[in-house]
Amino acid sequence: MWKIYGANAFSVAVVSNVGNIMSACHDYCADLSAAGMFGEVIYDNYVSDGALNVQTLGLPFGYNELPISKSILTLFMKAKAFSYEQEWRVVLNKKSVSEPAIRVPIGDIEEFVEHVYVSPDAPDWMVSSIGSLVRDQFGLSRVSVSKSPLAKHFGI
Repeated sequence: MWKIYGANAFSVAVVSNVGNIMSACHDYCADLSAAGMFGEVIYDNYVSDGALNVQTLGLPFGYNELPISKSILTLFMKAKAFSYEQEWRVVLNKKSVSEPAIRVPIGDIEEFVEHVYVSPDAPDWMVSSIGSLVRDQFGLSRVSVSKSPLAKHFGI
């Protein structure tokens, strides 16, 4: 994934967890000005003869029919060729378009961010620089920064 999505050896990945993300989205949607969905991407070949095929999708617990538009479900679909990604997505839908952007409150960023990984191809000075930036510039002394653990698999 570093090779595909990281533009170069200077890429970083910010790690959080499902609970933190769901909590932030819940807080955002609590005032009912927005709705949200969180889920695992389902990898299948969904277009058959030019038509959307959602038969392989399950219904949420407690529902006899989909509580949302099928068009929203397309945001959780990807071709089988991408199944190695094991992706999860969050979709937030504003009920009003008067605000130009969505601002999701995440609370204490040092609790939200668990770790920052730097590309396994990054030189050591880059890892050190990112660590200094996180600690000194952003004041996040509890957030760990390290080279991706994949580096040891490639002898980097």
